[in-house]
Amino acid sequence: MASRSRVIMLRCGSSSFGDLAARTLATPGRRWLDFTTIHGPITQEQLDSLRGGVIHTGDISNLSRMQQKNLAFAVERLERLDARLVTSYPHGPAELQEAGWDDTLLSRLFEVVLPLPSLAELRDEISNLAEDVLKHLADAGDIPMRGLADSARPLLRQHAWSGGYGELVSVMRSAALATLDDNVEVDALRALLRPAGNAALPGLDQPLRDAREAFERLYFEHHMEREGGNMTRLAERSGLERTHLYRKLKQLGLPIGRRTEHHD
Repeated sequence: MASRSRVIMLRCGSSSFGDLAARTLATPGRRWLDFTTIHGPITQEQLDSLRGGVIHTGDISNLSRMQQKNLAFAVERLERLDARLVTSYPHGPAELQEAGWDDTLLSRLFEVVLPLPSLAELRDEISNLAEDVLKHLADAGDIPMRGLADSARPLLRQHAWSGGYGELVSVMRSAALATLDDNVEVDALRALLRPAGNAALPGLDQPLRDAREAFERLYFEHHMEREGGNMTRLAERSGLERTHLYRKLKQLGLPIGRRTEHHD
């Protein structure tokens, strides 16, 4: 997507993970400019220092008139700077036109529009996103470097995340600051998240085999979270031999046991 245009518009709301998606374009060592931190006229020297990097604006509807002028100035120089511009907005350009935005600038900003899914649509990726959040927060100096314990993954997957990406960032920041361990454990998250007892049930319109697999995944996620990833207690509660339990969890793509647990 980035190879087709130096300007990418992320179609997402303010509570989405647009910031995280934008940072995926900033490869290690690549310069990054948060456009919202510049309130006066941008200079050529500031842009030159960004050569080969990424400019990120966040939701463009929040930009001031001066920042809009800075944006137009930067867009005209992206090619020469070998830089990328990543912006976001939840709607089309019509509302911005009514607000007085320059038509030529809007045409360039909406050249490539990439819709982003909600967290609810990415249940299988929540743990990976949470790890990315922890890394970005640590890189920004907001938290100590923390990993994510395997026992915490089912709880993250079960949670509804009605607050979107903003809720995920808040929860991971709070959990990382509250723990003294190297990893964020399930107990730290359980204290911050309401029980996910109303997790979405498998869709009834899908084939029986798919629905059964979805139910089994929810079932084992629920009890793995409840037992803190302890395989012995999980085997007793589910009525499966541990060998069969491991096979079932692997089939469902679920983590097996706690890192500190020794298998018999």
